[in-house]
Amino acid sequence: MIIMRAQTPDWFTAEGAGLKLAQIRRRGIPWMTNWRFTTLTVDPERFGYDERACYEAGKAHMRRFLAALRDLVGHDFRWCWKMEFHRSGFVHWHLCWDHRSKLPPWQLEEIGHLWGLGRVETKRIRSGTLDYLWKYIAKESFSDGRGLGLPGWFLDHRHQSGSDRPQTYDRVRFWQTSRGFYTGEPDRNPPPPPPRSSILPRRVRDLVEEKRRKARVVALGLWGQPVKSATVVLKRPWREVSGLMGRLILRGRAAARTISQYVAQDRVIENLITRPCLLKLSPVRKANLIPPHRLIAHQMRLMGLATPF
Repeated sequence: MIIMRAQTPDWFTAEGAGLKLAQIRRRGIPWMTNWRFTTLTVDPERFGYDERACYEAGKAHMRRFLAALRDLVGHDFRWCWKMEFHRSGFVHWHLCWDHRSKLPPWQLEEIGHLWGLGRVETKRIRSGTLDYLWKYIAKESFSDGRGLGLPGWFLDHRHQSGSDRPQTYDRVRFWQTSRGFYTGEPDRNPPPPPPRSSILPRRVRDLVEEKRRKARVVALGLWGQPVKSATVVLKRPWREVSGLMGRLILRGRAAARTISQYVAQDRVIENLITRPCLLKLSPVRKANLIPPHRLIAHQMRLMGLATPF
């Protein structure tokens, strides 16, 4: 049986952000050379050095700011923004917008007045690749050493007033684009809002800890091909499981397929799962199955033998 790390796209971990970036690339990114790159910050002193108050003020003002910016330059434009956190825990936004003519000094000053919450800096984008922009954006974010670049107040926020449902930041937008921004797909109507769930929202920290303990278990067939799989919750974080599998490899009780995939006996893997009695493997989709003759040919090529297929 194979056990591997279950990685899903999200903005809460470094691995999840990488998968998010891959999703964005697949949708098609416009060439952004000569666009404007604006950094929007919030003055902590204005809000009594309250990180949450700074975030709420900036989030509420963003839509009005974009509308006022369109009026200022006199035309509509494509845009995208990415939200980041400083090491101090205060929020800022990076806005890329499609305006290629030079901005006179009075317009640059007016952009600061339109934002009105803190310092504003606008530059011309010299390289239109998303990789360059992503590195520029990511270098200002921080990490707690576990691949998590989010402040504690954001992770632990859970607010409840009166009889309303508690509010958390589990559905916060870190990345937003205008209609028509992506080049790889036609414009579509925005999806309807998610239905109101009876499940109480959870803190971001709880969601992240659960993601760290999720894994994928795959059962192999006679020829070593995956036939059934399931997503499971581990008793400990994946980093500790990876260290345990490394020790088992040294004892000859497991083997590594890749840096995040391990092969071991069923009972070894079942001891790592929180509720192995409820483990139910589902058949792997036919599109992901590998024909036996291809597996045999692959093994023969590894041994330097001529393949009959």
